[in-house]
Amino acid sequence: MAKAKRQPETAEDTYEERYSAFVLRGKHQPREVLDRLDEASVDLVQCAMRLGAASGVLMSAVTDHAIDGHKYKADKLVEALGAIEFQLEALRQAICWTREDVLEPVVR
Repeated sequence: MAKAKRQPETAEDTYEERYSAFVLRGKHQPREVLDRLDEASVDLVQCAMRLGAASGVLMSAVTDHAIDGHKYKADKLVEALGAIEFQLEALRQAICWTREDVLEPVVR
């Protein structure tokens, strides 16, 4: 037999209100974030956002072919991989690391 849900005693005791308060506590205030961002941080955030977007384009191109059965589009894959490579290099430059610096510990 399913366990009966307890009824909230007050409006503040509802799940939605508790969850909403939880989310608000976990969020950073936009002004505080903006005040902390320097030029280097903005560069990193921009690279990471663009890398995520390029990865989404790659995922879409792969799933279109592999899952949805659409014709393989090499140009879309090359475009997405090129954008990913570009953003990876931009990130490495932003933190003053080379590709070798990043890969060498992984390859060991």
